[in-house]
Amino acid sequence: MADEASWDVAPFSPGDDREENTGTLVISQGRDYGAGDDMFTNKGVLRFAKSAAPLTLAFTSLERFANDGGLVDLQNERAGDVFSLSGSYAASGDARLGLDIGTSAADRFVIGGGASGRTGLLLNIAPSDARLLAKGLTVVTVGSSSASNAFYVANPDQGLVRYAVSYDSSTRAYLLNASAGLAVHQTVRAGEGLATAWRASAEAFGAEQSMARAAGGAASRVWAQIHGGRLDRKSDGASFDLAYDQTTAGGQMGASLGARDFAGGQAVVGLTGGYVDSRLTFDDSGLRTDIETVNAGVYSAWRRLGFFSTVLIKADRHHLKLRSPAAGFEADVDGTSWGGQIEAGYRIALEGGGFEPLVGLDYVRSGMDDLEVLGQRVVFDDRGGFSARVGAQGFIRKDLADDRAVIVSLAVEAVQDLDTDQTGHLVSSGQTDVVALEGQKTFARTRLVAQFQTGGGLQAFVQGEGRFGENQLGGGVRAGARYRF
Repeated sequence: MADEASWDVAPFSPGDDREENTGTLVISQGRDYGAGDDMFTNKGVLRFAKSAAPLTLAFTSLERFANDGGLVDLQNERAGDVFSLSGSYAASGDARLGLDIGTSAADRFVIGGGASGRTGLLLNIAPSDARLLAKGLTVVTVGSSSASNAFYVANPDQGLVRYAVSYDSSTRAYLLNASAGLAVHQTVRAGEGLATAWRASAEAFGAEQSMARAAGGAASRVWAQIHGGRLDRKSDGASFDLAYDQTTAGGQMGASLGARDFAGGQAVVGLTGGYVDSRLTFDDSGLRTDIETVNAGVYSAWRRLGFFSTVLIKADRHHLKLRSPAAGFEADVDGTSWGGQIEAGYRIALEGGGFEPLVGLDYVRSGMDDLEVLGQRVVFDDRGGFSARVGAQGFIRKDLADDRAVIVSLAVEAVQDLDTDQTGHLVSSGQTDVVALEGQKTFARTRLVAQFQTGGGLQAFVQGEGRFGENQLGGGVRAGARYRF
């Protein structure tokens, strides 16, 4: 049986009838199988015909319907069709049921007996029609007790929503429910990228101060850096695949005024500003977020004998372009990050170099505008928290002729983020679903730097760095120069 032309709607004669579909059978009318022990086996595609109005079709007097790796396809671009079986339903192999889903209606599969095996539901719904539901939509009913997992959604993520099936044993109904989907979870997770961009430029200031101490001197100076990096972020074992890669590239510059006496030591103040371009891409063709960031900040540094401290206050302005081909949207939003960084330590002078144990405390707070797409809204809660750092730097210095020198330093740092939770809300059709994610908490950084000092106040450096720890692995390079005057 392969097409509608071979479909006979006349009642069967009494007897045990066996019918098998191995091709594509398009139906627009039901069928009465008459008396006897009758069975229909679907190994191909049993498809509802297109219609101007929802169809209600039934296979009556049929004791058993076997869906043997086939597709029962009610998808005809109109939600509300009903397909009824008078007997039992048994699924095996890759059994599937195709349904049209609307904003408040769905196709239904009505089984007079029980359902056995496992059947995947293939949902046909426009991304803009995929909404949160005030109550579940009935998609399958059975006449006798059946397994709660007899039906599942094979393509759950549609637009901003993830669909799932639940079983109500009191009504023997399988209900389609909706919650915030993969695209929403990924946009909430992408908020981490703002903090990463903030850190990329803050670490430029930290690297400059570290190398300036190693080089020595207290004169006024201007400095500039270029930097690039990559971070591979794992999924944290969540029920959604939230693994992503983030690349950053940018530049930072600053100017420090000459040292002034302060609190028994010497202090400098300065200004800094820069730009970071970042791309955050989720695995398996998921959400891609391009982030453009400009920043500006003020800083100070203080030294007394071997003691030193630095303070940075900085604000970033972000522009994000989010693209999700799978969810069917593209949008631009803006965001802001601001925060501060404090670091303190002590230099232990050694022959031909030195050693610096240090501690630090950072605070970063990031926020994004609401994402309004597909007739719905994703609201992002601000993300803020402290990070504690502890580490050390050792360096050796080789003086050359004509006031030139080479300085090589190695630094190791452990970071503990104290509050990294991320929260967002999907607002859809008068319903709200909350997304709460845990962020990365612990990681370590290593830096290896080669610095070159030439005569005339010019110094240059190149740095390689690594980052590794809880659900993350990354690295990057920096290069820059400063001029003392």
